[in-house]
Amino acid sequence: MRPVLLLLAAATAASSQNGSNLYSLSQERDLGQRFAKSLVNALQAHLDPRIEVVGTSLLAHVRDTHEFSFFAFDDSAARSGRPNEPLAPEIFAFPADWRTLRLEEAIALPGGGIFVPRTLMERAPAYDELAAIVAHAIGHVVLRHPTQMATRIALLDNGRMPNIAPNPVSGLMVYAQAWEFAADRYAARLLKDSGFDPHALERYIATIPDPGLDPRHKIFLVHPPAEGRIVAIEKAIADFR
Repeated sequence: MRPVLLLLAAATAASSQNGSNLYSLSQERDLGQRFAKSLVNALQAHLDPRIEVVGTSLLAHVRDTHEFSFFAFDDSAARSGRPNEPLAPEIFAFPADWRTLRLEEAIALPGGGIFVPRTLMERAPAYDELAAIVAHAIGHVVLRHPTQMATRIALLDNGRMPNIAPNPVSGLMVYAQAWEFAADRYAARLLKDSGFDPHALERYIATIPDPGLDPRHKIFLVHPPAEGRIVAIEKAIADFR
């Protein structure tokens, strides 16, 4: 059997546990370090004291071996500075549509790099809301959603390891929405354990604009509708009590 088929078989066998993943944790960390350096340069990202405070508080309650780093960046400037040039084509990250830089969540790289857009920080004046944004991104990293997404693309593309975001109509969006719900649940628990208000996650999600699509088309969105996410978060918080 060819090596790539062996990898695919191994990924399929693992899918019943943590989701299909062709990447080992060490590969994920190596990719993350390389991707983080590239994205810092591409986005002119920088350290931010508010994010550092929130991130440090959250990480004290994260049982995980990823090496996290936190950055802020000006998403408006990044969009205007690259009207026709593809942004960091070698990088895959979460959310799946992050290259649009029209973000409703922080960018989560494999391995632990988290990049928070300035527009989201402006919508999170209190530490609890900013913590909700960061906790959600930490959830994607801990649950290994970036490399799970890359694996799904590989499985759909004859085993070739991808370096691009998925096509919105590729069928991966169903998985992307499930990953969003999982990251929400992880974030709600992490916020509670860290002493932040877990309901801040609901308040942050409530600020996400409705795309105004026909309900039949919402399955193609990277993010599930806000109302469904809020209901699921409320149930998760009740379960934690």
